[in-house]
Amino acid sequence: MSKRNIINFVEKDVKEYLDNAIMCWRKERDDMSKSKEERLIAICYIDAFQSVRMSLFDEQYEAVKRIFSKG
Repeated sequence: MSKRNIINFVEKDVKEYLDNAIMCWRKERDDMSKSKEERLIAICYIDAFQSVRMSLFDEQYEAVKRIFSKG
């Protein structure tokens, strides 16, 4: 019998990986120097990574927008 390879599932690391992938593909999607096809591919990858995140953690990644106020 062969031994099975086991990878420990570290929630924080998996979330970080997915969030970084989503941010990367969002940059590609928003890069207007890219072709329409390249931006559509980026959208597909964003949807795929969001789907994995939703399946594993029951939540989507939303970019945190910081609002700076004067004063």
